[in-house]
Amino acid sequence: MVFWTVCFTHLLSALSVISQVNLPSLTGYNFISVPTLASNSGLNITITAINDSNQYVGNINNPGYAGGTLQGFFIDNNGNAFGIADPTAYPSPNFSGVYGITDTGKILGTVGYNSAGQGFLYDIPSGTYSTLPVPSGRPNFGAYGISSSGNHIVGRSHYSSGIDVAYELTGTSFTQLNIPGSFTYAYGVNNQGYVVGDYYPNGTAYYDSVGYVLSPSGQFTPINFPGAYGLTATGINDENTIIGNFSTTNGIGAGFLETSNGTFFQVQFPGAVGTALSAINNAGILTGSYSTTNGNTVGFVATPFPPMLSIGLVNSNAAVVSWSPPYVLTQSQTLTASDWTPNTDLVSVVNGTNQVTISPLTNLMFYRLSYP
Repeated sequence: MVFWTVCFTHLLSALSVISQVNLPSLTGYNFISVPTLASNSGLNITITAINDSNQYVGNINNPGYAGGTLQGFFIDNNGNAFGIADPTAYPSPNFSGVYGITDTGKILGTVGYNSAGQGFLYDIPSGTYSTLPVPSGRPNFGAYGISSSGNHIVGRSHYSSGIDVAYELTGTSFTQLNIPGSFTYAYGVNNQGYVVGDYYPNGTAYYDSVGYVLSPSGQFTPINFPGAYGLTATGINDENTIIGNFSTTNGIGAGFLETSNGTFFQVQFPGAVGTALSAINNAGILTGSYSTTNGNTVGFVATPFPPMLSIGLVNSNAAVVSWSPPYVLTQSQTLTASDWTPNTDLVSVVNGTNQVTISPLTNLMFYRLSYP
């Protein structure tokens, strides 16, 4: 698992484990291929991250080149694409992959094409590159996730013994993440310091991976659901909505979204052979890639539709409120807008339609819709 591009390729086409997964499909999203890059025939395109300004980054992989090439890119709000290639990359700038972007325009990447590579930051405003440090006594640090604030960076170090170990970089200090297994990986982190990734409890086969979320206090929670194989958690936003990938019943890769209240949805790009999710921002926008029938990989962005909300009076003192998934209805425990706490008092999903009866009506003004 050198780069996400490699990992996603396995998830999209190479998994052949038969699983029995029965998740509801994620609805309420508009999926679009990245228009600037979708026409690049023969190239594999992945969108790896998006910030809260809706700027996104990704990689172009050319399998026809000897050993393959990995070229990062950045797409601004006007749809213009710019290449990101660290001039110090080994053996050439053709091996610069990018995996994150902050709200201030810092792009996270990793150079190199074997072992873990070496992490770097590219600052868009100044146009400068800087190399990330490595954990004390370790040979390298491949960086694969950064919070939107830029305060947290996660990745892994590849030891000479062949073992991969997940780390978090905060400022100039590294923390080895306390995750079980000999092979551990970290791919996403939010501004609170919640980390997601995967680990291999029984070896290194792709179908053996298990996703996880690690809290800032060190609480480790595996992420799995019945019948899922090769599960990887790749992103988490500040609402603690988690996205990732797994193998489906027919062995084709699919994405998943887990809401903050623990509800799972399956994510597939419409009409695609396979789908892989890479990131989610704080507006609930998803990025990833899908595979086509001719074997190409194409990047995409999925944006939530505006919520549909209806309110019907039951009587003079009660009303039924219904809204469209994947939104959730939350209520302020303090009943003041300035002290609003997201994701409190979540209501249940009834037969695929979110609905709640509110009584007395004086409480109605203190509810709001939010992304899961």
